[in-house]
Amino acid sequence: MAEDNVQRKYLGCLLGLAVGDALGAAVECMPAGSFERVEGMRDGGKYGLLPGQWTDDTSLALCMAESIIENQGELVYDDIHHKFREYYERGHLTSTGECFDIGKCTLQGMNKYKSTKEVFSGGTEDYCSGNGSIMRLAPIPMLFAKKDHAEGINRCAESSKLTHGGRFAVQCCQLQGSIIMKFLNGSLSKEELFSNGPEALGVADLSDEVSCLLPGNYGDKTFPGDIVNSGFSVKALEAALWAFFHTEDFSSGVLKVVNMGDDADTVAAIYGQIAGAYYGVQAIPQDWIDTISYRVLIEANASDIYALASGQSIGENKTLYSLFNEMEFSYGEIYRRFSPGPRMYSSVSQFDSDVEAFKETYSNKVEEEPRIHNILQGFEKGFNKARKTLEQRCNRPKLAFGFPKK
Repeated sequence: MAEDNVQRKYLGCLLGLAVGDALGAAVECMPAGSFERVEGMRDGGKYGLLPGQWTDDTSLALCMAESIIENQGELVYDDIHHKFREYYERGHLTSTGECFDIGKCTLQGMNKYKSTKEVFSGGTEDYCSGNGSIMRLAPIPMLFAKKDHAEGINRCAESSKLTHGGRFAVQCCQLQGSIIMKFLNGSLSKEELFSNGPEALGVADLSDEVSCLLPGNYGDKTFPGDIVNSGFSVKALEAALWAFFHTEDFSSGVLKVVNMGDDADTVAAIYGQIAGAYYGVQAIPQDWIDTISYRVLIEANASDIYALASGQSIGENKTLYSLFNEMEFSYGEIYRRFSPGPRMYSSVSQFDSDVEAFKETYSNKVEEEPRIHNILQGFEKGFNKARKTLEQRCNRPKLAFGFPKK
C-alpha cells in the first residue's frame, strides 16, 4: 500500500474518533426517536456543547497520543496516568476548558493509581468492563500498526488495564486494536473481517461473549432489538461493527450509530476509529472535519504517531504543541474566574476584556505558527459557551437577605 494512503488512514482513525464523538454528543443519553434525526454537526446534548466540540472519548485519546509523542513512541503508563489526571483536574485537552464528563471506572482506576502507583489500576471484576477503554484506544494500534502485531495486541490490552481491568473490556481492546492495525496497514479487507473469527486476526483465548463478535452474523441482527448503543464494552463494539457491516461509507455508518441515541457519542467514536482506519480521512466530510475543535492538533498528533510507527523522527509540530499548551494555560486562568473567590467575574464586561486580551496575544502568534488560527477558533467556542453561562448568572435575580426591622 502506498505510504500516502497509509497516512490518510492514520488521519482518518484519529479524526474519525473525534468526529464520531462530536456528532454523537448532541444526542448522548437520548433514546432513539426522541430527537430530530442527526445529519451533521449540531449543538445541544447532555452537556450543551457547540457544534464540533467533543467529550471525554476524544480527550482521553489525545492524552494518550500526547504521552506517546512526548516519549518518542514509548508507552510510559505512569505518564499516561499523569495526563489523565491533568484532564480531570485542570481540563487538559478538553474542548471546553473543563472536565465535564468522566466514567466511573476511569475515575476509580485513576484514584487507585494516585494512591498506590500501580499502573494497571483498573478493577478486574466483570463490571469493570465498560466502554471507557475502547473509546480512547486509537493511538495504541496506530503506534503498532507498522510494527509487531502481537505486541500491539498486548499493548492494547495493557492500555485497558490502566482503568478497565474487566476481562470483557480488555478483550474488546485486543479485538478492536487488531482490526484497526490491520486496516491501517492494509492487510485486511472488510469482507475478510466479517468472514473469519478473531483467531484470523491473531486474537485468541477470548470469552464466548467477545469471540462471537466476529464473524458476528450481522446480517441477521436488527436495531431496535439485537443492537444497542450500550455502555458495556461488548455491546458497544458490536453496535459499531454492525453499523460498519451495513454501510458502505464513513458518513452513513456514523450517522446510523448516532441516530440510535443512548451512548451515541462513545459508540460513534468507536465506529469512527474503525471506519476511519478503513476508509481514510478523505471519506470523512470536510465540513465535519473543519468544524472539529482543535482539528490541527488532532491532525498533528496523527501525523507524529504515523512517523513514530514508521521509525521516523518528529519535531515539526513542536511549536504548535508548545503554543497550544501556553494558550490552554491562559484559557484556564480565565476559566477559573468562574469559580467562587475574590477574582470571580462579577460582570460580562470583565470577561469580555480578558477574552479580547487573550485573542490579541495569540493572534500575533499566527505568523510564527499559522495553524494557531484554527486553535484560536477552538478556544473561541469555549469562550462563547462560557459567556452564555456568565450572562445567565449575572442576569439572575439576586435574593435580598437581612434581619427584619423591629
